[in-house]
Amino acid sequence: MPYLFPSKPGRILEWEHGLIMLAIGLVLMLPDPTMVGPLFEPLLDIMPEKAWAALMFVMGVIRCAALVVNGLAPTGSPLARMAVSLMAAPIWALASYTFLLAAPVGLWAASVYVVLAGFELKIMWSAARDLKG
Repeated sequence: MPYLFPSKPGRILEWEHGLIMLAIGLVLMLPDPTMVGPLFEPLLDIMPEKAWAALMFVMGVIRCAALVVNGLAPTGSPLARMAVSLMAAPIWALASYTFLLAAPVGLWAASVYVVLAGFELKIMWSAARDLKG
């Protein structure tokens, strides 16, 4: 059965995370500021919005490229998949924490980003298992 995305079966969660990163990166690249209000102040204290845009977009591209390689190469790309998850998990966790600081307004966002961070750990475990063979 052909898959919608060119990768090995069981990588849909990784595609989802990669596409979310791409989407966030693209939204943050819009000409008008999108990280507006107290909810985003802790993130903006770390780096400006355009830097977040570049980071998220580049990580999304790297993740999607690693998944394409994973689907086309006979041995896959577990190291690349692990590396992207290792970089993404703290970003999702940081977003969750900063949104939690803005409780109760940020609770909905914090609950989503903590799930993304948690699933990055599952992705790392899965890639490590693929590395072992």
